Amino acid sequence: NAYLYSRQSALARESYEEAITLIQQVITVENEVKQSMIATLIYQMARVSEEQREYEQAQQHCQQALDIFIEVGDQDNQARTYDLLGVVAQDQRDYKGAQQYYQKALNIYIEIDNYYSQGLAYHHLGIVADEQRDYKGAQKYYQQALNVYVRTDDYYSQGRTYHHLGIVSEKQRDYEQAQQHYQRALDIFIEAGDRYAQGHTYYQLGSVALEQRAYEQAQQYCQLALDIFIKVRDR
Repeated sequence: NAYLYSRQSALARESYEEAITLIQQVITVENEVKQSMIATLIYQMARVSEEQREYEQAQQHCQQALDIFIEVGDQDNQARTYDLLGVVAQDQRDYKGAQQYYQKALNIYIEIDNYYSQGLAYHHLGIVADEQRDYKGAQKYYQQALNVYVRTDDYYSQGRTYHHLGIVSEKQRDYEQAQQHYQRALDIFIEAGDRYAQGHTYYQLGSVALEQRAYEQAQQYCQLALDIFIKVRDR
């Protein structure tokens, strides 16, 4: 429940703070290594704050971690921190700010040739473009993310991206394309055994059928979604 989750998050934050204190007291570790360890713990604290919707605290922790990662020249973790700053901005519906942070993360991933992580950055940029109703931009970013996931054999992330491509196509009333994207996503989620994702995709297929006035088919898809959500809830 919410209380238990909040308590677990508080305990995690306390553990990170204790770990930072211990690292600072260790003399034998080189300063650069020590700073990297501290920055990583501060980054984890930022993640906890973001999950608890303590956005100001999350931003402060991110900036602290980022300053250290820049100082020690850790570009990969700089990119990860920019990505988290993007998530925090997006949580607060600051889509322009989120877009800037995600782009900074992407630029670094490209510079250091971290191809796999580029996929997540493109995906996040797609979400932000979608939120700003830049559907062409969203399609472009999702397609770039999909290209990465195909090349890196990340099958599940392909499904997630196909689902988002379906949403963007549906918003543009390209129902045939939306249906194709949703079906490809569904096939992947079924193979992966992700019942919850299957339910969401069945619901979207029902939405497309409804827009096309295929009422019987819409009812079938929505019933499939409902059956899944009831089973998942009862576990």
